Order: sequence, then structure tokens, then C-alpha cells
Amino acid sequence: MRGHPDFPLELLQQFLENETPVEEILKKELSKLDFNIKNIKKVQNAGLVVVCDKEEDISKLVSSITDKEDLAAKIETKGPGKRHPSLIVYDIPNSILEEELHQAIVNRLALPNPLKLRFKLRRKEQDTSHWVLEAPGEVIIKIKRTRKLALNWTMHNMREFFHLKRCTKCQGCGHLSKDCNDVRPTCGSCAGRHETRRCRSP
Repeated sequence: MRGHPDFPLELLQQFLENETPVEEILKKELSKLDFNIKNIKKVQNAGLVVVCDKEEDISKLVSSITDKEDLAAKIETKGPGKRHPSLIVYDIPNSILEEELHQAIVNRLALPNPLKLRFKLRRKEQDTSHWVLEAPGEVIIKIKRTRKLALNWTMHNMREFFHLKRCTKCQGCGHLSKDCNDVRPTCGSCAGRHETRRCRSP
């Protein structure tokens, strides 16, 4: 059974030079609450993320802040933004500069601007990393057609990246390759019984 959806709201300082943490401002200005809070997490720059079970509780919290001129001048309310899908490029040598990879992707997919790098997944056994980049939906459609990236005379597989535990050995979900019980690998591109990085499918 699926749980109830969460409704998060980020509370940030309007001016970073204000050294008073957001929670201290709220303790002073909003001592009485007429809404339910499920969770509170601290974030960078002395901000907070407040999570409620109901959207109406978030609306009440926003109103409680914006209706008070002094409080609204100190705290900015910010709802969750939309998140683009991700693209992963496999087995990039650690000697490759970020600008080189960006330019190769721009040229291969005919993009107007470079993609934003999210993080790298470093491999222990080799001097390479898998690069994960933010990619709008139209870019994901393009990589489903191309699937390969040429970089320094070497072809690299690229595909949509899903933010969940997925084994790169058997391509199953819920575990990582280091915990995989399969003896033979499964390719993430063609489903053949070989490593994805050794795939020769067009």
C-alpha cells in the first residue's frame, strides 16, 4: 500500500548576512501553530525544510509567514522545483576534463548548451567513472536513438539514469553490483550476457 504523499516547503533567509537561524526566527514569531508538521530538516545557509502531510497545512504555514510583514522580510518560502531526468555516460577515464565531456555531448546530440553535471560514480577496479548529468526530456529522447558517445577515439555507452539502486551487473533493481549473486553479467544496452562496457551493438 502506498503512503500518503509528503508536501515539503523550504524556508530560507532573505538575507544571508542575517546570522539568526530560521528556526530561531520562527520560535519567536510563530510560537502558536494551527497546522500539523510531519518533519523538519536543516539545510544549508541556516534554512529549514518543513514537511507536512496535507497541502492545506503548507498553505497555512506560507500564509502565517507572508501575512506578517516583518517575518516575510526575513524568511523566503520556496516550494519544491521540478527535477529533470538524468543521463549517465559509462566508463569515462578520470583523466578526462569536464569541459571535454560536455563538448563531446553537445556535438553528438546537437545541443545549444552543455548539460549540468550532477555527480560521478567512481569505479574501484579501474581508473574510470560513470558520469551522471541533468538532461531535459528532449535530450533523453535523443540518447535513446544514439546510445553511444565518441570521446578520444573510444566509444562510451550512454542511457537514461534512474535514481534508484540498480545493479550494473545483472541490471536488476534493489541491489548494487557488489552484492549481486549472478555469475554472468547482463548488458544494460542489448540484454546480452556480457558487460555493458563491452557491448558492440549499434
